[in-house]
Amino acid sequence: MDLIYLTLVTTPAALLLHDTPEGWRLPQFTFATPHFWQDVAPLNQAVAAEFGLDVTTLRCLTIIDDDAAAQARFYYVQAAADLRPLDAGVEWQALADLAGLAWAEPEHARIVAEWQARVQPERLHSAPWYQPAWATTASAWMTRQLAQHGYTLISPPEQLRSWGRSTVWRIVTTAGLVYFKAVPPMFAHEVVLTAGYPAWFAPLIAADLTEHWLLMPAAGEETLADSRDLDQWAAALRQYARLQIALAPQAADLLALGVPDRRLEVLLAGIDALLEPSMLAAAGLAPEEISLLQSRKAALEDSARQLMRHAIPASLEHGDFWPGQIVGQSERFTVIDWSDSSIAHPFFSLRFFLSSDLPDHPAAYAQLCSAYLEPWTQFAPIKQLQQAFALAQELAPLHHALIYHQHILPQLAERWEMAQMLPYFLRLLLEDSRPL
Repeated sequence: MDLIYLTLVTTPAALLLHDTPEGWRLPQFTFATPHFWQDVAPLNQAVAAEFGLDVTTLRCLTIIDDDAAAQARFYYVQAAADLRPLDAGVEWQALADLAGLAWAEPEHARIVAEWQARVQPERLHSAPWYQPAWATTASAWMTRQLAQHGYTLISPPEQLRSWGRSTVWRIVTTAGLVYFKAVPPMFAHEVVLTAGYPAWFAPLIAADLTEHWLLMPAAGEETLADSRDLDQWAAALRQYARLQIALAPQAADLLALGVPDRRLEVLLAGIDALLEPSMLAAAGLAPEEISLLQSRKAALEDSARQLMRHAIPASLEHGDFWPGQIVGQSERFTVIDWSDSSIAHPFFSLRFFLSSDLPDHPAAYAQLCSAYLEPWTQFAPIKQLQQAFALAQELAPLHHALIYHQHILPQLAERWEMAQMLPYFLRLLLEDSRPL
């Protein structure tokens, strides 16, 4: 599928447009190589190559699937204020004059009108990095912090990602790569965890607990997803289990620091509202899916109560644990991206990790389960752990659905960015869980 990027390249006073015989058009770039819509570095590079402009992509405005062969993505891109000379057929049009232009594509006119009416002046509940002035302030902070910690920049900070959940930037220094991450207030606990527990989380150069900013040296070049070594995968799971076991006695402290409470009591209390038919319909589920989920409600509640009877302490649960989030090698793995983390049943983490592309080994699934559960034998015999693990895998999609239903989606100004995650997890509840 071709990705067609239509860009609103703006300054505070003007919009960059192509003057064609059919009318005015937004600049367009086509990418044959797929990438996530929130990964904005390819677009920034394309705009720089085409127009010689240094830009920051503030946000994706909307995505339109025209057919199976192409997808149109509209982006709001901020350029420097200087209106440098451009090639023939490309002009800066004053924002005040846009309404009177003759457009070649009605869709372009509609998107620009919506942007002017809502996105440009609104700026109320959107992510801070969606605002034009934010990048300058953040870049200055990165540069200042790196200088104070003895880093020398080789090139300016480069924007990699922008969406409501976070923005990520990369800085090339003489000491290696450095990454900057900013998160919204709903994920502030990620910054607190990283800054407060350096022995367990990514190494840290600097943090701003008020702005929810992290500045970190690269933890490694490759993730576990790049490895086909089953022993490496098993070692990573053993280390992750040890982290959860070590943090279990500190669960109350972590809750006090703002880590969300997703313990089994909270899960049970949230089932009724989550599986309410009108909510399921609003999430996009079909009537037959709603009926099936309703019929499973009592069984899910029973499984949660059974899991509560096992002597496994609540601890830190990652929330988005898969091999691509694990960097490093067996002597030191680093688990990154703790935005979705909570205090919950620790075994929930493995549902999606074990659904990944596992190393090609006939017993990979069983061996990885054993590697993860072995450190937990201090709490219960392996047979009981396996029973608890099976219950947790059944309930894990419910846990993740509740995170989105109660915590993430209500706080996203642009709900469309992550709305598909709720029906995704709900539909997983309709699948049979894989036996241990």
